[in-house]
Amino acid sequence: MSNVIKDIEQLKSLAKDNSLECYIALAGGIPRSSKTITYDEEDDRWEIFNEIDSSFQRLKTKNLAAKTLIIEALEKGALYKYD
Repeated sequence: MSNVIKDIEQLKSLAKDNSLECYIALAGGIPRSSKTITYDEEDDRWEIFNEIDSSFQRLKTKNLAAKTLIIEALEKGALYKYD
């Protein structure tokens, strides 16, 4: 079972200093993009491991929309955390 992440503040809270396992399900969820996300509040920095291609990103919040689908997924209710 999984739960939708509603906004960036909830995402920050869930990923703050922890590894959050989640996925994006845009376009009907096929393919589903699994991610492990950690947020460092002190530096306002995200570390994102993209399981689909084993890539790693380290980004500031201001760059999330341009460099990932995370903001779009939040806006469309398509970012889920694994339970």
